[in-house]
Order: sequence, then C-alpha cells, then structure tokens
Amino acid sequence: MISAQRTAGYKTRLAMLLLAASGALFAQTTASITGIVRDVEGRALGGATVVLNSSTARAAILHTVTDAEGNFALHDLRFGTYILTVELADGAQVGSDKVSVILPTTRVDFTVAASASGLASSGASSRKYGERSLPVFTPSGIHGTVAPSGYSTGLSSEETDQALRHVKDVSGDLLSAYMPTETAAGCGKKADLVAATLADPKSFAANRALGLFYLGHGEAARSIPYLQQSYAVAPDPVKSARELALAMIMAGQYSGAIPILKSAAANDRNNLVIRRLLALSYGAMGDLRRSAAEYKRASTLDSGADNLFECGIGLIGVGDGNDARQLFSAATHGNPGSAKLWTGLGIAQEFQQQKKEALRSLLRAVALDPDYIPPYAFLAGLVGVSADADSELQQRLAALVLARPDSAEAHYDYGLALWKKHMLSPAEVSIPEIQSQLRLAIELDPAMVRAHFQRGVLFADSGDYRDAVAEFQVVVKLQPNNATGHYRLAFAYRRQGRTEQANLEMRRFLDIHRSQETAGDTPGSDIQKAVLRQSHWKASAGPCPSDVRTLK
Repeated sequence: MISAQRTAGYKTRLAMLLLAASGALFAQTTASITGIVRDVEGRALGGATVVLNSSTARAAILHTVTDAEGNFALHDLRFGTYILTVELADGAQVGSDKVSVILPTTRVDFTVAASASGLASSGASSRKYGERSLPVFTPSGIHGTVAPSGYSTGLSSEETDQALRHVKDVSGDLLSAYMPTETAAGCGKKADLVAATLADPKSFAANRALGLFYLGHGEAARSIPYLQQSYAVAPDPVKSARELALAMIMAGQYSGAIPILKSAAANDRNNLVIRRLLALSYGAMGDLRRSAAEYKRASTLDSGADNLFECGIGLIGVGDGNDARQLFSAATHGNPGSAKLWTGLGIAQEFQQQKKEALRSLLRAVALDPDYIPPYAFLAGLVGVSADADSELQQRLAALVLARPDSAEAHYDYGLALWKKHMLSPAEVSIPEIQSQLRLAIELDPAMVRAHFQRGVLFADSGDYRDAVAEFQVVVKLQPNNATGHYRLAFAYRRQGRTEQANLEMRRFLDIHRSQETAGDTPGSDIQKAVLRQSHWKASAGPCPSDVRTLK
C-alpha cells in the first residue's frame, strides 16, 4: 500500500471537511498532484499510467502517462481525497491508496517494487490477486501534505487558559519517572507483604516493600505509614527520603514532604531528583521564590535536554518567565538540535509576549522533529503574528491533521488556526469550516472542554444563541468552576431573553470570581497550578481487593 505507516481510518467525511477548510485557507480553487515514478533502484519508469479515481465511487477522473524521466502531473483538481493507481508500461496491475489534497500543490513520488515476475519486494507486503503477486508501491515522499506520522503573561483570559493547558501537556507524567521499579508487584504478593510487616513491624525491608506496593497500586496515602517506618530505620536515608516524599507529594501532602526533602538535600546537595521534588513542593505551597531557586539549582546539575526542559517549564510555572527564557536560550545555544528545548524557548517567549520570537522558535522545533507534538498546540495560537511565517505554520498544522486523523488535539489545533485566520481575514475562512474541525475534535473527545467552549464562542458570534447555550452548558457541566464558561452562558441566555437563567449564571460567575480573588489567584499562580498538575502520575496498577488484614 502507499501509506502503510499512516493511520488506517481515513474517512471520506474527514477528507471532505478538511478540503473545505484548507481550500479557503489558501484562497485557491484548484490544485495539482505532481511526482515521479521510480523502481527500487531509483531508475525512472517512463510510460507508466497514473490514474486518479474518486475516493467514493472509484470512478476514473483523470489519467496521465509518465515521461521518460518518470514525471507525471495532474492539474485542475478540486481539493479533496482521491485514489491514485499506477499501472506499469507492460500492463501489470498495481496497488492503490488514498492521497489527500489540501494544499495547492501536492507532490507524491512513488517507488514501485517489481521484479521480472511482477513480485513486489520493497519491504511492504505483496498483495495477491488470484494466483498472481501484484507489485506494491509506496510514496517515497509526500511533500506539503503529510507530516511524518507517529503528533506574568499579558495574555487574554482565554489565551491564558489555552496556554496553561498546553504547558500542562508538554511535560508528561513527571512523577512517574521517579517511581521505584519495585512498585510493579502484582496483587498476588499482597498477602505475603502484609504478613511480613505483621511479623516484624519495625523491619525496614518489609515496610518498604509494602509501602512501595501500595504506591504502585495508586494508594499513595496508604503507603505513607509504611514508608515512614522504613525511612526511620533506613540504611540509605536519601533514597528512603525520596520514596517517602514522593508518596507524600502524590497524596498532596506537600508540607510534610518539604522537611524530609530538605534533610535529604543537606546530606546530598547535588541530588537532582531531590532538588526537583523540592522545587515542586515549594511551588505547591505557594513559596514561588524558593521553588524558582530550586529549579535553577537543578538546572546546573544536569545539562541534558530533559532536565533543562523540566526546570525551564517549572520556572514558567512559578512566574519566573525571564529566567526561564534565559535558561532555554542558553540551552538551545548549547544544543541547537533539540526540538524539546526550542519548544521550551518558544513557550517562555510566548508567555513574555514575544510572539514573533516564539513563532520562530516553535517552527524551528517542528522543523527539527515533525513527530514531536507539543509545539503544534502553541503554534495554533500564533496565526497572524507574522505574515511571512503564516503559510508554513498553516501547512504544518494541516499536515498534522492528515498524519493523525484520529487525534482530537490535531483537529482542535487546526480549528483554532482557522479561527485565528478568520479573525484576520473573514473572507478567507468561513465559520462552518472552523466548526467542522471543532466538531471532529469533540466527536473524538467529547470531554474536550476547550473545543465546546470555542464552538460556543463561534455560535454566539454568529448570532446562534441556541447552539451557543448548548455548548456553554456542556462547558460548565464538565467544569463547574469555569468562571468564563458561566459568564459566556449568562450572556447567551440574556440574548435569548432568558433573564432569570442569565442572572443565575452571572451570580455563579461572580461567586467563582470572588472566591478566586480571595484565594489570591493570579495569572501567575494559575500557571504555577497548571505546571503542578502536569506532575500527575499513573499508578502501574489499580488498587487490589481488600481481602487480607492490613495495618491501620
């Protein structure tokens, strides 16, 4: 097949929605497919027939014959998805597959693997037709359409919400990386572990084993008494301190974790994990100054891209955007080939409102590694920042949708880019085109609050308050404390003349807003909370049945 590496579920409905958005996006009414047909040794195959078929009815639309250099071109095409088929000059039948055209020019180069007997041998599986082995062809390059497959702010409140979510997403399961390997014990070992602690309640090994068992099964609070006992008699106090503090952090007991981590840091001043856990705990307790100091110290202990990235994101989280930008700037200078570090620099620059610089950094990250997904979400919000870069930015996001058609995030990001483009040039992108991408995102992830919210905004801006109300109702149902959702819902109700409901939603908005002000929440603290939430963890297994007696 042409694209065995691409997601199998290309649907006609998806392709037609994509073509509408991309056709308007690039202000082009027709498109072309060009390419070269070669054999596996790189020799041009002249005289091969390339047939373009409808993706639905499989009816031939156009055909052409490759020239002596193997070149072919099909012009005056509508944007959409087609079936391309290649037949060799000797009449041998070959395979076919879908090609989506969402840019004015799509280049597809085919490598046809066929021996004298007609057997395909390009590394793809041969397909049988009766008793005959058919040649299989694969695209050696699809340019401009498909990315390699795998995926103190000053911002407005809605932009801040978006950025915070993306900051949370870029880091992954931070705490899971610190989990000891012993936490993987199966439930069948539970009885023996409990029996060992009952037999010797002060045993280091028994308490540690049971504590780590509970930790690995998602019961962090239950693990703490056992890890406290093992810590009290630990032969390696720094290692035991790390395990106990990790359990406390996972249980939300940050104030208890801090003195344990401080004691461990006094014994091992250059322990990277201890420093980063201490930074996280200080941040959770609102001590942003100490948290920033620990992230800076941790950044000096390991020059690897992963550590520098986490420390830089941590600095952003505690509101120290300037130091984060300086850290990432130095890091990218020392490691210019790291897509991760360029992404970090772009994030830091965006939070400091250096949007053009952020755009350049994020595009560089994508160019270095198109499979590294985090930069795309930030790029989606930067349409219109630089006219010179808009074309590349939009192509990258469109390519991501094609490479990951089953990704709700990809559809949302592309929809957001289309919306930004619409805000700048309403004639180039229509509201239905944007809605189509948001609808696909919601179909793939019904709980994606920001997609529901954005659809509600679009409906309201178009005067469709009935549908706007429906979307904002979903927002506040999924996130009852979403103040902006309640505010938008109140506005939509009022435009419908539903005064009582509008007043109720406005009161809810004000109550949430006042509670946040009372708690001292600011954009900076929201960023810190988002980074804290990024440090979630996934237990290696769920809790075991409570079928044995355990210590209280």
